[in-house]
This record gives sequence, structure tokens and C-alpha cells, in this order.
Amino acid sequence: MGEIDRWGRVFASLSIYGGKIPDKLRLRLKKPLGNLIKGSSVTIERAVNEQIKLPDLTSVAAVGDEATLFLNRLGRQPDISVVDFHIKRVRVHQNLKDLEFPEVFWRESYKDKIIKAENPAGFITTELVRVYKTALERFIKDGKKRIVEVTGEEDLAGLPAILLAPLGSVVIYGQPDEGIVAVTVTESKKREILKLVNLS
Repeated sequence: MGEIDRWGRVFASLSIYGGKIPDKLRLRLKKPLGNLIKGSSVTIERAVNEQIKLPDLTSVAAVGDEATLFLNRLGRQPDISVVDFHIKRVRVHQNLKDLEFPEVFWRESYKDKIIKAENPAGFITTELVRVYKTALERFIKDGKKRIVEVTGEEDLAGLPAILLAPLGSVVIYGQPDEGIVAVTVTESKKREILKLVNLS
């Protein structure tokens, strides 16, 4: 599934998980980790559509309310969505309906497709990583989309989302005031991120 690299490092058990992420690393992670798509909404929509319609695509994940809402409005609900109902730390959305998820997600029978995690600002908690990994494993097993609902902040969740993703996946997240970042998950991309966080 892409959880372990060829040197045996387990991406769900990295030393940076659990503690507060150092300010220096947080600054590094603010830079786009993939292709930054800028321009008009039409330009962004076209570019994102091209990226998520590749024939050999494994999965699509969206991290953040803006990226999730963007894909939902395109009619392409992410396979895994990570949301906290905030944009720039301001509560903007009240519930999943505001993010335009299909009505099936408010049915009682679908409650198990929504998994909750706590993650304070500035952290990547082991709980968030475990919940994300569970959501991804369940999606791979049954093909049913999952939502990770975060209490706190999901801003740094893109890092484990990329590292845990199967090769050939795409992870989408918003770049504040600039556009949308689309990351195609490859072995070299995972190595690049490990180097960025000084774990390579």
C-alpha cells in the first residue's frame, strides 16, 4: 500500500508524530509539496481535473475544507477527505452538508464512514495518523469513501496523507491565498518529504 519504503521505514511511525512540529519545519511545510495550480477558478478546475482523471490513478485524497469542497463541487468526491470546518483557523463550515458531501453521509448506516481524530494546531498526532491510515485501509478494502473529521486543526495532515498514500495516488490541498496543490505520490516524492523533515 506504500506504507513502508525500501529501507524498511514505516511511514505511520515516524519520530515527528506526536510532538509539536518545530517552527523551522512548519515553515518548510508551508511551501508547496507538489504542483501549485494558480489562476482563475476555470484554470484551476481544468488542471485539477486532468490530474485526477489519469487512467492509472490509485486514489484521491483532499486535505482541508477548501480542497474538499472544491472537489465535491467538481462532482469528484475525494476517496479520503480530511476536514476541520475551518479556513485559516476561522470556523467557516458547520457540518458536512456545508462541504457539499452527498446526503448518504448523514444516514445512520454511513456513520462508520466518518472517523474522528483530535489534532491540536502545530501537531501531527499519532491519533490523526492512525485514523487516517484506518480510513485509507478501509477505502482500499471496500472502495467506499471515507471522511476524517478533525477536532483541532488539519493543516499539517498533508504530510502523512502523502507518505501513507499508495504509489500512483494524488493528494490535493489548498495553498492559502495562492491556489491548489496537487501532489502525485511517487517513491521519489516520499523520499523528498523524508529529506525535508530530516528523516532520510
